[in-house]
Amino acid sequence: MKYILVTTTLGFKGDADMLAQTVMEKKLGTCCQIDKVESSYLSKGKIENKGAGEVRMSIITKANLYKELETLIINDNVNEIPEIIAVPIIDGSTQYLNCIESELK
Repeated sequence: MKYILVTTTLGFKGDADMLAQTVMEKKLGTCCQIDKVESSYLSKGKIENKGAGEVRMSIITKANLYKELETLIINDNVNEIPEIIAVPIIDGSTQYLNCIESELK
């Protein structure tokens, strides 16, 4: 597993925009996609609803950069337990994968 897709959620688009900028400046991700989402989840046995306004960020990165990226997300997140999930990229176009390789640390 050389490349991964990391997803996280943030409370506001402005927070996601700033995090995306930092991720790319630190060369921890080649692409950050930001989408509006509505979340419902279990927290301490209760159903919580975030409603509109929350955003999900997807970040393309290398697996060996995960811990550094995770630390950045945790330090930049106001959620008590931030959602941070990484999934392997099992294949992709050669050009795109080469771009990830050349642009990151």
